[in-house]
Amino acid sequence: MKTDFFRKRGVKFLIPRNEELDAKLYEASKEFLDLCNFAIKNHYELIKQLVDKYGRENVTLSNFCILVKTDQVAFIGTDGQQYQFAQKVQNRKKGNQSWFILADQHASDIVDQTQGKITDTVMSKMVANRLKMNCSDIVKEVSQLAITRLSSRKRQKSKNQTTIDVIVDKDNPPVFRSHTLYSSKGLFEVTDSMIVWNGLTRIEIPFSQIVPCKRDDYSIEDFIGKRKGGYLTIHQTQPMLNKYGKRIKTRKSKKHHVFVMTTEVPIENFKLAFNMRGWFAFDINMTKKYWLTCYDSLNDKNIVIHLPEKFGEIINIRKDHNEALQNTDKAKRRENGLRSNHSRYIRLDLQKLNALQKRQITDFFRNQIIDELEGLSILQYCSKYKLGLAIDAIQPGKGTGSFYQDAICMAIPVLCEQNGIPYDLVDPKYTSRTCSKCGNLHSATDMKRMKKDDEFTCKSCGFTGLSLHENAARNIAKKASYYVGVEKKVD
Repeated sequence: MKTDFFRKRGVKFLIPRNEELDAKLYEASKEFLDLCNFAIKNHYELIKQLVDKYGRENVTLSNFCILVKTDQVAFIGTDGQQYQFAQKVQNRKKGNQSWFILADQHASDIVDQTQGKITDTVMSKMVANRLKMNCSDIVKEVSQLAITRLSSRKRQKSKNQTTIDVIVDKDNPPVFRSHTLYSSKGLFEVTDSMIVWNGLTRIEIPFSQIVPCKRDDYSIEDFIGKRKGGYLTIHQTQPMLNKYGKRIKTRKSKKHHVFVMTTEVPIENFKLAFNMRGWFAFDINMTKKYWLTCYDSLNDKNIVIHLPEKFGEIINIRKDHNEALQNTDKAKRRENGLRSNHSRYIRLDLQKLNALQKRQITDFFRNQIIDELEGLSILQYCSKYKLGLAIDAIQPGKGTGSFYQDAICMAIPVLCEQNGIPYDLVDPKYTSRTCSKCGNLHSATDMKRMKKDDEFTCKSCGFTGLSLHENAARNIAKKASYYVGVEKKVD
């Protein structure tokens, strides 16, 4: 049974600015920026080249790769060299790899010859060849960042336009503009005496230049296992950096260069209380009637929990505060008496309300008796039936505001760790629009129609009888990544 749980952690290093270090980091960040933008240009040209040859309906930009519907086995890259498409092999895997170029395929392979894949490794080689460089870690880093930047065009697609349409219809590709250094591939290194940037040029920053941290009495175990504020010392952070990965990004403030390191570290003090038999999943909604729409996958039943009245009062106060802070009309701000001091008091009050929401949510999940859950609290119900918690990881948005979803995503994982209950933060994307029975994805227009009836009806298989939120809760349970046994995934 899978028992390793990880949590994303962040550490800051503050390094006072001086002319010499400013000049070095500026040159390094400019080199990095130019490399990133060259890689974007290369990938943009490659996509346009593929669209011209195969048609835009046959080209798809996916996660760190380009998929092309074709029976051809090779293509000409932007560097003028010939490369082979990787093809999907249906009866064999090498680790997690199931796409192989022709040279790596076996005679017994069952190959999907209708589409080819151009991997990020191949695109990195094109960038390196055009720049007459070795295909080093920095080239691979900027190549992947370039694909991510092009993928950001997805948010501009519409019903009549695909991501590829949006990309190729623009005269110029998107670009990076901010001077920063970023690494998820070990371009930063922490030695016994310094932080090192191993880019095109090497920069060494001795520990002696690092500002003493606000709090330096934490051990690595404290940092990994508990939610504590403040910073760690560089010596405390070094073992974690070298053991668990080096995802670092730099930025500047007026007085300091800020190095921010984030990584996923194991929660070593998290011991499971039971072997999980199913999921208790919930979909979070701003609608009071369907605030928590839950699904018990073991007993195959939906439970709807309404928004508590006292929670609604806090939501309204937060909404008023945020509207006041976001109002940029000077006349209205003067009319409301909203001076800079008043704004500061509002922000302080918002901080207190955030802390209050976390406490309320912790108490609600731990102690609140819910009649529909056999007179038990949510945690008691999960413990009784040995259910893991599949948490809707929806984030607050400008249009929706907070309806306790941010407090839930922050407080409940900690509560689960304290009680030994398995959990998973699930990406809620398309869970309302996907049929929980056949998996068919419906359009936004279909969603508007179903919202009027307050009932999900699948156009493909005819499945109906659930609200949109009940259907979403079932999909969240299906998407949860925790495994039971060796192969069985909880439905």
